[in-house]
Amino acid sequence: MKKFIYGLVMFIALFLLTFNSYANVPLLKVSSDNPRYMADPSGNIVYLRGLNTNDGYEFQDHAFGGTGLSDFSITLNMYAANNLNLIRMWVSENSVSPPNTPSPLPWARHATICCAADGGNKFDLDTLSVGNLTTPYVNSSNYMERLRARAIAAGNNNIYTSIMLWHAFGWENGSQRLTGNQAWQFHPLNSLNNVQGINCDANNNGWGDDLGILNNPCQSYQEAYVRQVVDSLNDLDNILYEVCNECYGGGLYPNNYPWQNYIATFIKNYELTKPQQHPVGITSDELFNNTAMSTSNADWMGYAGPSEWNNPSVATGQRVSIQDVDHITPCLSVNLYWPWKSFTRGHNPLYFYCGPFGAPTSTEQSIITRVGQTATYASKLNLKTAVPMPSCGTTFCIGSNGQYLAYLPTGGSVSFNLSGTNAYTVEWFNPSTNQVQTLANVSPGNQTFTTPWANTESVLLVKDSGVAPPPQTRVLTPLLKAFPSSVTITAPQGTNGYGSFELQKSSTTQSSYYISTNRGWIWLNPPYASTHTITTEVDLIEINAQTSGLAVGTYTGVVWIVESGPQGNQTLTIPVTYNVTAPGSTPPPPPSPRIGLSPTTLGFNVQENGSSLSQNVSLSNTVAGSTLNWAISHNASWLSISPILGTNNATFVVTANPTGLVPGTYNAVITVGATGATNTPQTINVTLTVTAVSPPPPPPPTLTLKQALQNAIDQCQALATCTGKDFSDKLEQLLIQVP
Repeated sequence: MKKFIYGLVMFIALFLLTFNSYANVPLLKVSSDNPRYMADPSGNIVYLRGLNTNDGYEFQDHAFGGTGLSDFSITLNMYAANNLNLIRMWVSENSVSPPNTPSPLPWARHATICCAADGGNKFDLDTLSVGNLTTPYVNSSNYMERLRARAIAAGNNNIYTSIMLWHAFGWENGSQRLTGNQAWQFHPLNSLNNVQGINCDANNNGWGDDLGILNNPCQSYQEAYVRQVVDSLNDLDNILYEVCNECYGGGLYPNNYPWQNYIATFIKNYELTKPQQHPVGITSDELFNNTAMSTSNADWMGYAGPSEWNNPSVATGQRVSIQDVDHITPCLSVNLYWPWKSFTRGHNPLYFYCGPFGAPTSTEQSIITRVGQTATYASKLNLKTAVPMPSCGTTFCIGSNGQYLAYLPTGGSVSFNLSGTNAYTVEWFNPSTNQVQTLANVSPGNQTFTTPWANTESVLLVKDSGVAPPPQTRVLTPLLKAFPSSVTITAPQGTNGYGSFELQKSSTTQSSYYISTNRGWIWLNPPYASTHTITTEVDLIEINAQTSGLAVGTYTGVVWIVESGPQGNQTLTIPVTYNVTAPGSTPPPPPSPRIGLSPTTLGFNVQENGSSLSQNVSLSNTVAGSTLNWAISHNASWLSISPILGTNNATFVVTANPTGLVPGTYNAVITVGATGATNTPQTINVTLTVTAVSPPPPPPPTLTLKQALQNAIDQCQALATCTGKDFSDKLEQLLIQVP
């Protein structure tokens, strides 16, 4: 009876394991809607992004010539801090010499038979290094146990792991690609290092290039290794497989793609006998053969080649593209713009940094930060329908009808023909400062957008709001008015007088105007008889009245502003009166200042307990020859402003801090006052929208022993192959005894 109960409990444990208690992220498959990306079982797109380190310490100790032990918490902390979700689990196959040979390795060493080239016991190719797969330890000396433990730890932190099976640099001996690389001398599949004495160097050329050839002497051991990896990981959802890092693609070396295709198919077929199936990838060879990868038997690949650093290829959707800088230009150059360029060309970016493990340089950190930023904006797009749009003005755009994202590496403008009848929301993002500016909604049709940060890296997101635009009630477009509507200047004979007025518009649309005058004594800035573009809310027109040749008296003239609008040209007429007084007379009092603000509304959107957000406001004195002494105040505890005092033109920073605020919409008013200003005070309305953080999913239900027994009884009785009523009766008797 005890033996029966023990067997039943083990059956139930395996039954529960099959249904995976480690699934914190969903199982992946290639999206049927947009095969540039993976998707979860419900079809929701999963945008993958991550990083690699040159030291390769994500998995093995002493990897790639390093002297340190692998601390997986460093990797997990970096991923959490940078909004990343895919770890490429590097493998080194004795690609360095002792004493820092990478460990653990897939095969166990024989208990007594010595000696391998590194001085340790020889490897037993019939015995894989498995260990404890039930309660695995992240720093285990057993290969499969450590692999499983780290995959579970990653999944518990919402991270996927790409399991690298082979790394071809470990097959070399001499100077095939890495000068002086003696890896093959220490490889377990070298006949001198395993107890079987199997010769995997079939062509006897002194290195392991045969390992990547179909039907090589060690293929049965390779297949056994793959089966054990799959057996160790199949119940975990957060798994992808990579056949071989930088295997050979032909040229001076063997063509390994037929072998890689065979292994990819072998994994897929073997997983068909298991509860779960995971994506399999083939990554670049040293020849950057993107065509071979995109037509392979794999689910995913990564476009490669040096040109991908500055001008990534457009992902066609033949395979999911996980683009890794390791296969572009690792450690050779720095391009802050690559993450956004890769994302807008339809890739899932993986950055390769060369600073110490867990300690990238400041520049490398800036690139890593941008990889995480792309994920924020990927979540704002419907990636089921979004496709790269290389024909847009900046060439780095992604979107579809109703949604457009553009990346402008050095600022400037970009145009879109917005479809439909609804208004579109407009959001600008500055990757260098994390600033967000939300502009007024725009109407559908051809629209041009100019970055609010001159000559600065910027991201534009334009989306269908689902709401029709308000009716157009304004005839004169885009200039609203001239302020003041007339100008009076007084100056003594022999001196010049000064005045000014503003051109104000209500739309953010870029427009043009022509400026002219009917009097020679009126000098203008911008110059007379010229065409100008108004891009912000206000343009300042300055008048320099010349007294040379004018007698004492009063003179009149006009300044004409001819606007270019949708209803045709519209003309604003601004009368100018010039009082020329006697020489030596008391000069008129200085003009009164006027406050200019841009923008006049601010909007912030942030999750509950998220980070503070900041936006800039330009403050100006719009009257030439006057002095504006200003002070700023506000009425919200969650708002801060710097600076709050100043003179004439300046830029002040408005920061919204959501700490402690419950989800909801908060409103505030910023007041800008200045003694003597003709329009004091001026106000800026501020809105902060705090959204709730989605709660974590509930833990999967656990079965009590009594429930598990009842399930076993129900299943047995429902099956035609059940061993019979006697077995069912025994289970029911046992069920009565279980509390």
